Amino acid sequence: AICVCFSGLVYSQEPGQIALQDFEKLIEPETLNQVRVLNEQFKQYFDLGQEYIDGSDEVKKELLKKWITDARRESDTEKLNAIAALGNAEVEEAAGVLTSIVNGANETSQTRWLALRGLVVIGEPKAVPLMIRLLKDEDPNITVYAKYGLAKLTKVYFGDDQQKWIEWFKENKIRVVELSQQAIGKWK
Repeated sequence: AICVCFSGLVYSQEPGQIALQDFEKLIEPETLNQVRVLNEQFKQYFDLGQEYIDGSDEVKKELLKKWITDARRESDTEKLNAIAALGNAEVEEAAGVLTSIVNGANETSQTRWLALRGLVVIGEPKAVPLMIRLLKDEDPNITVYAKYGLAKLTKVYFGDDQQKWIEWFKENKIRVVELSQQAIGKWK
């Protein structure tokens, strides 16, 4: 099958390849590969655990409170696990904590990337302006995931062309608000 992407790229998906989500068809293969490599490197952090998956609403609320507390700790393994869990839990309460970590001047590249990934997994449309800014981040892992997140959240793709993204955002603020309302509906 041949796919002509929004970006103008043409590529084929051969049998046995991982099926792309619709928004991923907009992204150039090199960026998709970088995202897959990052996800593979950090996959040990992405398991929510049976306690959360099978837990009652009360158990889930307690775990979320613990993860929010742990995500604010000094850098350690529990912090990394908590940041990843907050994103994987896909709950509204996590977005503010994850945003503050991505913006944190004293955060490591690893914690910032995990937090950004969490915002993308959650589908937090309010993070679109943040992701546009992160296209110029000094950490290449952050910029790759910002491009990926922008494509996922907006269903359009301008790669790392920050100026085009800014112009798009100015013209589509109302669309981002609508996406936010849809996300809130998903969380309830």
